[in-house]
Amino acid sequence: MYSIRVRFFYRSCKVVYDTRYAYSADGNRAAKWTLSNSSETLYFNTMWTWHTDTGLPEGQYSKHIYLGETRIVTKQTSKLDISYGQSDEYHHRYYYHPDHLGSAQLVTDYEGNEYQRIEYTPYGETWVEKTQNQGLEYLPYRFTGKEMDEETGLYYYGARYLDPKYSRWISTDPALGEYIPKAPIDEEAKKNNRNLPGMGGVFNIVNLQLYHYAANNPVRYTDPTGKWILTITINATAGAGAEGSAGVGIAFGFSFKKGFSMGLVETHSIGAQQGASANVSVAVGFDPVSKSVESGKTEALTIGGSGDMPVGAGLGGDVSVDLESGNVSYSANLSFGVGTPGEAHELYTTTNAITVEDLADKIYRNITPQGIIAESGKKNLDSEEK
Repeated sequence: MYSIRVRFFYRSCKVVYDTRYAYSADGNRAAKWTLSNSSETLYFNTMWTWHTDTGLPEGQYSKHIYLGETRIVTKQTSKLDISYGQSDEYHHRYYYHPDHLGSAQLVTDYEGNEYQRIEYTPYGETWVEKTQNQGLEYLPYRFTGKEMDEETGLYYYGARYLDPKYSRWISTDPALGEYIPKAPIDEEAKKNNRNLPGMGGVFNIVNLQLYHYAANNPVRYTDPTGKWILTITINATAGAGAEGSAGVGIAFGFSFKKGFSMGLVETHSIGAQQGASANVSVAVGFDPVSKSVESGKTEALTIGGSGDMPVGAGLGGDVSVDLESGNVSYSANLSFGVGTPGEAHELYTTTNAITVEDLADKIYRNITPQGIIAESGKKNLDSEEK
């Protein structure tokens, strides 16, 4: 862990804040200290934070509950107590009601009463704010669901800080090198150049503005750490004690830097099963971490189960952990077949994917006359070298 000491001048130029930040080895913020009001905030992970200052000498815990990557509830307590009773004045629960960008426009308490209402300018500067007097402390999670630092007025996005007043990042994109094409010396380099991030890399003029936020269109786009892949597959499964399944489908991916991507997937799994089943199912999977669909093979550990519904079908779900990257993905499935009323399984899953670009390239190389001639010439050269 390393720390950075930064001195910021408050916008009124009358108050000087001396604020220090500490970051963990993965680059995420781990702690924040402000000397003027003796405040300290510790970030244990995305779910837990601890804050103390002169107004909260005994400290305050905050627990955040997410749906995917979206924060939906914050629980706060100033006691080392695991109980969150509704009538306990020390415990407060706040529910976020975001707009289409994920910005917290309305926050309600556990009874559904309005606690906070915020309106923003296009780049996140607070325009209107109405907050009730009760509550332990103001909630810092605002524009696009990101934390705003009181000391600076900047939003913390993980890799960079956004200044909503000037509508700009305060540093350049750390992934700028990915926007630059490689020398087209081989097929891998050519493939990289066809899929430059930001929908064109340096050839898209908007990417040359190194400090712009969300392609200068913050009403439509966001620039979070978020990205996702959605898969839809049809699977055939059979098992009793041991289970095997196979499926084919289509995958869609999106990230702001790389835009939309699409590909075909083929999966097969084998492992242990508690119960028995023989069915055909339609599954929808969601990966909230991966940036885009990419050609290749992945291996994962899958744990899940399913149960019968009154209409004669079965409903199930799975959680998969990629054995190489550690990414976690989720899926839900609707099945039709026979078996025990419920079943559970632990599977080793292999997924083979190919992007539409790589599929088109293969078709071009193997079917079109130009591709046949090129492959024939390559084989002749290989023979001559031998």
